[in-house]
Amino acid sequence: MPDLRDDPFRGSVVYLCDHDADGAMGFVINRVTEMTLADLFAQLDLPAPIEAERPVLAGGPVSPERGFVLHDGHATCASMPVGAGIYLSVGRDMLETIAAGQGPQRFEVFLGYAGWGPGQLENELLENAWLTGPGDAALVFETTVDQRQQAMAARIGFNYRQLSGQAGHA
Repeated sequence: MPDLRDDPFRGSVVYLCDHDADGAMGFVINRVTEMTLADLFAQLDLPAPIEAERPVLAGGPVSPERGFVLHDGHATCASMPVGAGIYLSVGRDMLETIAAGQGPQRFEVFLGYAGWGPGQLENELLENAWLTGPGDAALVFETTVDQRQQAMAARIGFNYRQLSGQAGHA
């Protein structure tokens, strides 16, 4: 594995939502911002939601001023499916629905996203810069933010104690 000590994605678990010839897009699901839902909703002049002290997640370095919501089957006309039981909503509509107490039961709110240009993610995978594994609604919605990295490692049988920061040659 390459040395990732200075990489901004070091330790990140990314839920990949889209990947095609034009690039890839996803959300870092294990990094919180200092902002809570109450803070975000106050900035948008929306009433605080039931889970007001829940943290807003740092979805990635691209467009950190934009909000995104990954949520369960509470699909709206502005939602698009991005995985089994996972939908993506962009914009104010879903936040208004959440503020009104009529939103999805399971959701995460993000500022920004992780994005890759054409071929960029493929090259990073060839360089072994990422470990890959299955993501699903249980990981995104049922696993606590601070346990997502460990949960993903366990899913793929990875033991961090066996990882070396140095490459060898045979």
